[in-house]
Amino acid sequence: MTGDSHVRNCATKLQHNLCTNYKISSFVKPFAGIDTIVNTARDEIKILRSEDVVVIGRGANRISKNNTKAAIKHVCNFVEKKKLNIVIMISPHRYDLVSSSCVKNEVLNFNRQVEKKMKIYNNGSMLETVLENTSLGMGST
Repeated sequence: MTGDSHVRNCATKLQHNLCTNYKISSFVKPFAGIDTIVNTARDEIKILRSEDVVVIGRGANRISKNNTKAAIKHVCNFVEKKKLNIVIMISPHRYDLVSSSCVKNEVLNFNRQVEKKMKIYNNGSMLETVLENTSLGMGST
């Protein structure tokens, strides 16, 4: 697994739910953009085989900076060039913004475009994550 702070502790939770035949590693880069995330992954996954899986996750903060097209390009280039199974975690809903926020719309747009692009690749897929807005702030479920 690789990603920004949204993937922190995900590897531990995933390992807990899998049998011991699987080895999970994670590389967390807080505040990193998708370009940094996939470039880090490129270096770290050279030893992986075609049956291995790379999970890429990121939050929605950077999407608000009008970089959707560039982010999609980085994701697609990464998936296209790797002979691995690659899972892209859907960027989470932003509970901290009003429902009419242009940032929320951009996050939805980003997720739709990446999901559409992943259908082109045999080795790429999307994973929907669920975050709930709790009285103590956002928490994962």
